[in-house]
Amino acid sequence: RVLTLWEGMVKRDRGLMYDMYDPFFRINVNKMQFVGMNMPIYYFNPELKLYEIKGNVARINVKVEYEVRGVKLHGKEVKEPRKETVTAETWLFIDDNWYRQYVDNLSEASLVKY
Repeated sequence: RVLTLWEGMVKRDRGLMYDMYDPFFRINVNKMQFVGMNMPIYYFNPELKLYEIKGNVARINVKVEYEVRGVKLHGKEVKEPRKETVTAETWLFIDDNWYRQYVDNLSEASLVKY
């Protein structure tokens, strides 16, 4: 499921991304609004690097390349060339499946408290 989500991110399939997020996020965020949001980050070549599962919580590291295009900040377009990073994600096992915990990239906040 981790790589399925990341392949959706590579293909820019926000509907698939939404469906893979935790139910706490999905109950609070409208799918059509999420699907219609701008996605200025482009992803390439995701690769599962490390995972640790404890009960119904999994910590996942994914190596991925990304590039930023078309972000407007103070009236100027911001671009960032393609580079590699390793993400740290939390996945939750809920109702017989794994879901990625939604974390806001700016505030690092989540709707899940455990």
